[in-house]
Amino acid sequence: MNYISLIISKLTLVIGFIFLHNIIQAQFSSSPYSIYGLGDRLYPYSTSASGMGYAAIALDSRSFINVINPASYATRDSLNFIFDITINNRYNHFKTETASGSDLQTHTNQILLGFRLNKWWGTTIGLIPFSSCGYAIESEKNEPNIGNVSYYFKGDGGLNQFFIGNGFALHKNISIGINASFVYGYLDHFNSAILPSSNYFYSSLRNRLVVNDFYFNYGLNYHKKINENTRFTIGLIFDNEQKLQAKDSYLATKSIFLNSTIIDTITYSENQGKLISMPMRYGFGFSLERKKWLWAGDYSFTEWSKMMINDDNAKLVDESQFHLGARIKPDHNAYGHYFKRVAYRMGVYFNYTNLQINNNQLKQYGVTLGMGLPLRKTKTTINFSLDIGKRGTIDNNLIEEFYGLLRINLNLHDIWFVKSKFE
Repeated sequence: MNYISLIISKLTLVIGFIFLHNIIQAQFSSSPYSIYGLGDRLYPYSTSASGMGYAAIALDSRSFINVINPASYATRDSLNFIFDITINNRYNHFKTETASGSDLQTHTNQILLGFRLNKWWGTTIGLIPFSSCGYAIESEKNEPNIGNVSYYFKGDGGLNQFFIGNGFALHKNISIGINASFVYGYLDHFNSAILPSSNYFYSSLRNRLVVNDFYFNYGLNYHKKINENTRFTIGLIFDNEQKLQAKDSYLATKSIFLNSTIIDTITYSENQGKLISMPMRYGFGFSLERKKWLWAGDYSFTEWSKMMINDDNAKLVDESQFHLGARIKPDHNAYGHYFKRVAYRMGVYFNYTNLQINNNQLKQYGVTLGMGLPLRKTKTTINFSLDIGKRGTIDNNLIEEFYGLLRINLNLHDIWFVKSKFE
């Protein structure tokens, strides 16, 4: 099989999975906090990194695909083709001072294809989530001079990104990279109210925001092999302020039941030229690999306070994230002792989120565990990670969110660009 046919066959595989992803893709957030901004912002952490407290900025892409820092693509084995698919299973439990509820969701999280074009150039193609929105809130409030009004708020949808990333080795110790993404999708927000009166009165407003535009992020890695058993890496990532083109539409309805007659009023408007100003984000991290151990730590900052949707401030605050993790692989060459070849991961994280409600900036924190199970006689692994965390509080009439996130990942390694000895 020649090189061109081989490339086409590999790309056909990933395109098929991308179409499958689009068929089964759905709104996969169920948090009431996703009502704000573009919903929950989702970052493309690998299952390997999520098992290490999401410490990913200074990890390389030798054994998995690290989308967080595109400079890592340059470290990939030149003979390795990697196909990577991840499934997320998330359990949420919500609690207020007076009520509680829970739900369970499963979805495809990311589909990736990675390969190296030459000794200094690595490439990744994939489909990953960008943000997600999903909530349903019902409440009843006694309004002065009106009485009890029933309110209903619902949101769903999400933004995805199809991207091509490239990493370049500028020097044996330095690499840079860029992810060029096309962000697309929609977010729906629906509000309604039923007013008490002798005549039935109902009003609703549906807002749909549709996004289609390009987005870029950048990375840099410096790695140094200190000795035969020790490797140290420093990583940097950067997203500059960018504007996303969007359009939104509003559908407002009012229904009055008067003398056995329903009177409807419908208003529709559309704005084709909406701009979403995405904020600057930067982060830095380190990793230290010594014999069977790997330690990693990250810090990142996002200037969400400057996010604008058209000329309106999104009313978010700046976000800081801290990640710390470790991995131990007792002996990756112990082919007669399987569990010595397994990678065991652990980590913690703490975030000051971009939400400030009732003068409280919400905090998020959790612990993670993970495993990488190698398949015999191959470099292919099946990875698992478990994240147990909490966001928010029940104080000041807020919502406390407990969650458990189980990620299952197939990291399939294949060999390509090897000529057969026999034709």
